[in-house]
This record gives sequence, C-alpha cells and structure tokens, in this order.
Amino acid sequence: MSKKLVAYFSCSGVTARKAKELAEAAGADLFEIRPKVPYSPADLDWTDPKSRSTLEMKDPAARPEIAQMPDLTGYDAVFVGAGLAQDRISGVDIAEGAPVVGCSQYLADLKSGATPSVSGTVLVVGGGDSAIDAVCASLTAGAEKAVLAYRRSRAEMPACDEEFFSAADKGVELMYMVSPVAIAKTAEGAAVTFVRNRLVEKPGEARKGFEAVAGSEFTLNFS
Repeated sequence: MSKKLVAYFSCSGVTARKAKELAEAAGADLFEIRPKVPYSPADLDWTDPKSRSTLEMKDPAARPEIAQMPDLTGYDAVFVGAGLAQDRISGVDIAEGAPVVGCSQYLADLKSGATPSVSGTVLVVGGGDSAIDAVCASLTAGAEKAVLAYRRSRAEMPACDEEFFSAADKGVELMYMVSPVAIAKTAEGAAVTFVRNRLVEKPGEARKGFEAVAGSEFTLNFS
C-alpha cells in the first residue's frame, strides 16, 4: 500500500480545511508548512502597497523562510497545497467607490452567500483558472453577461484547456490583448478604460511578454 503525504500552506484556513479533507479521503499524513516568521493580518493586507505580502508578490525572488521542512522519506506520493495568492490589482487607477473586488474574495463571497447574486454585466480581468472560475460563477449567480479580459493571447493564457472551453461553452465573452488602466464609477456601474497590447519576445522565457500600444486606449461601460 502506498504511503501519501498532504503538505499545505494556509494563511486564512481555507487551504487547511481542504488539505484535511484530502488527507482523510486519501488516507494520507498531514503536514502544515509554516513560515519561520508568521504572517500578521497587516502582513496580508493586499490593499497596502507596503505590506509584507504585497512586497513579496512583487518580488519574483522572494522566498519566505520555512520553519521546518517535511521529511519525505518513504512517501510514494506527495500532494502540495500552496493556497491562493493574495488578490492583486496593480497598475490600474481605480476611482473611489468603483465596484471592484479581488477575484478570490469575489469567489469566496459568492460561495459563502455574502454576495448572493449579481446582475448586469460582470468583467473579470485575468487568464488563470481562478479568473475562469469567477467569470463562470458570475453567470451562475445571475449576470446577464460575463466578460473575461486578458492581457496576452489565448496561447499565453495559463488556464487549463478544460476550464477555457467550459467558459466558452457557457457563453463567456473573451477579450484578448487588452489591459485595464482606469476604472471610474458611473451611475449605472463602471467605465473601464483599456489599452491594447502587443506581444514581445522575452529572452530565456517560453511565454511571450506584452507591452502597451501607445494611443490605443478605449473605454467600455459596464452596468
């Protein structure tokens, strides 16, 4: 019989609960990955540009020191739960009162019932599985239209194919090669100004980067 380990990192407790469920279902041992210096609520405040988590997210080389690593000797399979990163809304001029919320918080609110339903048009910015989940969940929650805007092309989108095709089948509208630069509050909802992007080669990296096309700004209204 194979021996399994579920190792997880969790700040809010969400990943911890899922890790415990997985360990019970798989008959696996459980190990919590803890940072040597614990995170405080202030450290996890993604709205603070100087908070610990924000600074770490901006630094690709950031590697918080781990208090203790698990002993993997004898394990045939190891499941690692890293948890969701803090929501990032960077490089966008967001007006006070504009209806904007981070993706993971939005999904959590829909699941908990804190946001029981939505209406009108929902815009989700991103190209990963969480963004796909959010835009699809919006339709389930009552949105008349759901739009996914991504800064690169479909080929560079990190979401798995199954998630992408599922979203397309549900009627999600897709916008490629665009990035929001400003979000204003309107009487009906929000006015989002985008800039068009073009792909650029990044030496040493398989996935192409992007850069804004000068003078390509345009604005769409969402309600």
